[in-house]
Amino acid sequence: MYINKAAFKKAFVLLLAVSFFFTGCSPKDTARKASQGTSREVLSAEERFEQLVDQLFYESVSSSGLTLHSTLSDPEAYGITDFPDTLGEYNPESIRENYAELKEEYEILRSIPRKELPSNLQTDYDILLEYMETKQQGEDFLLYDYPFSSVSGIQVELPIILAEYRFRSQEDVDHYLLLLEDIDDYYEQLLEYVQAQTEAGIFLSDLTIDGILASLKAYLDAPETGMMAETFEARLDELPNLTEEQQSAYLAENEAILKDDFTHAYTLLSEELPKLKGHLDTPVGVASLPDGKKYYEYLLNASTFTSYKSPKSLQGAIVKRMQTDLKSAYDLLYEKPELVRTLASFQPSVKDPEEALTDLKEKMLADFPALPACSYEVRMLPEALEEFSSPAFYLTPPIDSLNENFIYINRSSATTQKDIYTVMAHEGYPGHLYQCNYFNAVNDSRLRALLSFSCYVEGWATYVQYLSYQWEEGVTPELARLLALNESAYLALYALVDYQVNYEGMTVENLSRFLNDTLGIDSPAVAAVLHQTVCEDPANYMKYYVGYLEITEMRETAEQVLGNAFIPKEFHTFLLDFGPAPFAVIREHFTDWLAEETPVAPPQTESGGDRLIIR
Repeated sequence: MYINKAAFKKAFVLLLAVSFFFTGCSPKDTARKASQGTSREVLSAEERFEQLVDQLFYESVSSSGLTLHSTLSDPEAYGITDFPDTLGEYNPESIRENYAELKEEYEILRSIPRKELPSNLQTDYDILLEYMETKQQGEDFLLYDYPFSSVSGIQVELPIILAEYRFRSQEDVDHYLLLLEDIDDYYEQLLEYVQAQTEAGIFLSDLTIDGILASLKAYLDAPETGMMAETFEARLDELPNLTEEQQSAYLAENEAILKDDFTHAYTLLSEELPKLKGHLDTPVGVASLPDGKKYYEYLLNASTFTSYKSPKSLQGAIVKRMQTDLKSAYDLLYEKPELVRTLASFQPSVKDPEEALTDLKEKMLADFPALPACSYEVRMLPEALEEFSSPAFYLTPPIDSLNENFIYINRSSATTQKDIYTVMAHEGYPGHLYQCNYFNAVNDSRLRALLSFSCYVEGWATYVQYLSYQWEEGVTPELARLLALNESAYLALYALVDYQVNYEGMTVENLSRFLNDTLGIDSPAVAAVLHQTVCEDPANYMKYYVGYLEITEMRETAEQVLGNAFIPKEFHTFLLDFGPAPFAVIREHFTDWLAEETPVAPPQTESGGDRLIIR
């Protein structure tokens, strides 16, 4: 899992605020200039496109103080001198305004003749066009988001992101304290949003609210001496030229804000959320919401940017891949029955995350391009937060820095205890940390740095995580293959359940029967937990599996076409150089790449009836 610090809010659209800090003019004035140029000159298509991109970039990074600091380590180098001192806006009216701006800027984009752009900007144009068209589909669902949840909710993630707010100067300390002071106002907005959901008939279940309330306790237990206080003092210690008097004053101010604003924010949630109980005992899939199927279609597209045209065609591909993986596993076990015993007794040899990263960095180089040196730090998640956090996560660095990389490990997670090696492959090398910093190093497009495509990112990390079994000490190729097939099949099952529950409306009782009939899992408790998970975070498993599926399908096509000429490093370099994008766009360029790699024309894999076609 990765957490994009610059997009910590679950925003509906690209633009997160109406403030525009770079040129001193309003977004509408800037949009008009991007569309029409000035009275003195007629801008070329390239100039108009670049102007639009600049507008989008500066509006987005300046949407909140935390977004700006997390995106850029040196905003002044980008011409930004005004720093917003709030966490931003989150309410139906501001979201509605954002959609209006998005529509306006979409029309500007459509008015720019694509054919007049150089090839690299044509690619950026295609990516932005699909991004905007997809995001606009969410306008009918202003109240369908879930800012709070027991594991990935904003109430869990925001303090962690604030705790990683790096102090590069004394001004950063002042700015951080202003942001921390705004947390109660921000949570009031989120609470009003959830209350508006309830009035519209979109309910949090009692079970979900209980999970959220449990997560709040970790932050209400003496916050002035907990993680927020400890990390603040540690960051102050790293700041040069700070006098003891200044440090003492900052510590006192931070403690006062934690006791006042921070405590008030979490107390407010703990007092008001229980008032929303009484509508649902347990969570239900989005299929039960008004226009729920249509919403899931939007959510699936916006979460994955898959090349598959419809949820049904994607579901068919997931089932087919799952069946193929299970058959391959059965065939392998038939040929080597001793693998059953080996699999059951498998114990990874590497237990330390730092050791795992060192080993992975060396062994991956045979199949992956080298990455410029960058620093990173592995941290253990505070014990109080372990119950409500993912097994591990990577915090993205600013786009203009390679030296602010943090991986958090949840020591209580069964996943990290079972195999820290593959967890580090997912979060570190050649997963999130590697992919993120590689693309930052090769990318020169502000637009590409701005847009987020989590399905590519999580799909890549999942793909390399399964590959990493082959590098573990003492793991035979056959066992590595079996472990990867097993993990892939289980993730496919979770993605399939996500679809069945949230699109087809499968109940927890039907899910229990499905698990028993399909995999022999006769446990209503397991079915209940899985049902709750996909209801509370719909399409989340899809981000992981669909990205993995798309990448795997491209690799298999390349292997089929190139045969012995297939070189994994070259395939990986293509994907890394192209970077995060909609998979329909990636597949178009993949076909071009494949044509260059072989004199034989490759099959047009993306032009089938279930695929989106960009050309």
